[in-house]
Amino acid sequence: MENLVKLSRKTIPAFMELYRAASYPRHALTYSAFKNFLIQSEKFPEFKDSLQLFTLDDEWQKDGLFLMKNGPTYFFDSLEPQPFHRMKKLLLNIDYSKQTVFGAVHDHLKPMINEILWLKNLEITDQTGTTVYFLPRNLVMKLPQPSIPEGWQFRHLTLKDVAEINQKLLREGGDSLGYIENTIKYKLSLGLFDQNDKLQAWLYGVDLGTHGTLGVTDDHQQKGAASAIAVKFAQTLLKDVDLDFIWNTAHGNDKAHGMAAKFNSKAIGTVTWMEVSKNVSKKMSRMGMYQTFYPQI
Repeated sequence: MENLVKLSRKTIPAFMELYRAASYPRHALTYSAFKNFLIQSEKFPEFKDSLQLFTLDDEWQKDGLFLMKNGPTYFFDSLEPQPFHRMKKLLLNIDYSKQTVFGAVHDHLKPMINEILWLKNLEITDQTGTTVYFLPRNLVMKLPQPSIPEGWQFRHLTLKDVAEINQKLLREGGDSLGYIENTIKYKLSLGLFDQNDKLQAWLYGVDLGTHGTLGVTDDHQQKGAASAIAVKFAQTLLKDVDLDFIWNTAHGNDKAHGMAAKFNSKAIGTVTWMEVSKNVSKKMSRMGMYQTFYPQI
């Protein structure tokens, strides 16, 4: 990404101020991403190389345009209502010969992503749409902790729990083994264990500082385990951090959307998480196959 301006971590507070001042909580997800970017890079020295921040020029101080990179995952945003020209220029500088994952692409930016796919001869190999929910920190900390059975306990997940979580998620087409290991190693994660020390529910964070995959064993669906671990996770995450609670719930996950409604959470937008690959043929590209994903407007 030689044509881009690489920014230091010292610019992060300025980005946070820009996005906080812009109709908050509309941009709460981006604000949370910057806060988490700062925390992760300070907490884990090995992240200094993998966590990177780019922009085009000094205009970022007005429009907030940025590209955040963490390994193969990219997150980007702008405060401009129609940032397509500058955003496209930014994204065209990504090296798409390597694994590329776009995190939390806002709906209004999908047509621009569609054009990038066409220009770079790419296809979407995996994608998930989610609703972004918001709950102020002061309300999170006041939530009553749902009761759990006697003898059960919460504790942080360890790498010893990865295989069991992965086995269930594989049946549901969920996160990869490597992703689960990396997440548990570097981010907040919690498990709810029964009296026999068997894992009954789990929840771990994602790169943007929000909570990610929540799982409950088949035996404890509809028994309150999901609500119990969600509240415990949120209050643990925010205990020592001045941050509101943001999370993503996949479209079609009625139980999770119901839990968001139960906590009086506010939906602040919808986004898409996608992996792209340089595998599509030029012939298919010319035929406009991308219109099956996001029609040009």
